[in-house]
Amino acid sequence: WAVVIGISEYGNPTIKNLNYADRDARDFAEFLKSTAGGGFEPDRMKILLNKEATLQNIKQALYNFLRQTVDKDLVVIYFAGHGSPEPANPSNNYLLTYDTDPNSLETSAFPMWDVNTALTRYIPSKRVVVFSDACHSGGISSDIATRGVSLTETNLINQYLADLSKSKEGTIVFTASQAGEVSQELDKFGHGVFTYYLLQGMKGEADINNDYTVTIGELMDYVEESVKRQTKGNQHPTRNQGTYDRDLTISLIPH
Repeated sequence: WAVVIGISEYGNPTIKNLNYADRDARDFAEFLKSTAGGGFEPDRMKILLNKEATLQNIKQALYNFLRQTVDKDLVVIYFAGHGSPEPANPSNNYLLTYDTDPNSLETSAFPMWDVNTALTRYIPSKRVVVFSDACHSGGISSDIATRGVSLTETNLINQYLADLSKSKEGTIVFTASQAGEVSQELDKFGHGVFTYYLLQGMKGEADINNDYTVTIGELMDYVEESVKRQTKGNQHPTRNQGTYDRDLTISLIPH
């Protein structure tokens, strides 16, 4: 089962649009549908791009759609887009949805702690992988194409995501950057840097031991190293420190 969300275009003009977040999500979803990506069935996927990625639709996908899973299922959740802390209370972090009003995040954006709510209260599966190609920091304007609405020293969202791993055994959380960093997009890739290497790794570049299987451990090792090199050490993908199966198969290589 998968929920894939990508938002490049925002309804509110004060939120700077991104270049490739929707393409990131679309390409990621297409790979999941392929045989190599696990052959996810369309009726077990919810793909929300741009105008479709409203607050209500994201809630429905995480709370209701994924409630159909059983404990043995694999659930993949992917998000590419902006995020921001609440200006009045920076410890409250949100994913910005298509219809977010930046002047009222608490009523119009998706709270990060509600991802935790979905994992602990609504999703029966015991194997959940969360990928987030987003940067979450303060302000609502940006002059460069990064996945945060501006760069400040306060960026707690990735800590929120890492903490999700404690919510249920077998939850893997892999985020694009550490606290205080932006998540970059590059025109030469036509993708966010994190997602570009995520896809390259899943397609086979991460198969370090050449056994035609890419495990989540191999994938995270490959993406971390590649993103750090490409961004000259300015972006460090971060994984949760909880217990998970490094050998969980994430993709297979045709041979």
